[in-house]
Amino acid sequence: MKVYNLEFLTALLNFKLLDWRFNLTSTNNNINGYEIKSLPVPKIFFTTPPEKRQEYLQNLINIYQQYQINHNPNILLTQIDHHLNQQPSQADVIHDLLAYLAE
Repeated sequence: MKVYNLEFLTALLNFKLLDWRFNLTSTNNNINGYEIKSLPVPKIFFTTPPEKRQEYLQNLINIYQQYQINHNPNILLTQIDHHLNQQPSQADVIHDLLAYLAE
């Protein structure tokens, strides 16, 4: 079993939607183990061949860098959608992108 990258988990924990969901069920800012376990972390299957995964990641990083210049997220979002809708899903590539962005 492949273990999630810690930077990926950091990115998820810093995600505003998860923060909103956590605030719905928590009455204070102390986080207990059972509360973390109840957060919806997507199940990711690491099935993309490593060389392809690295190639796709580098492409997404390049697109992200272009987004930082032109402030148009459409190409990046289209590529993310493309990887998530592959059969089998290439969510492992998005995992790597989020880990990269959290560094």
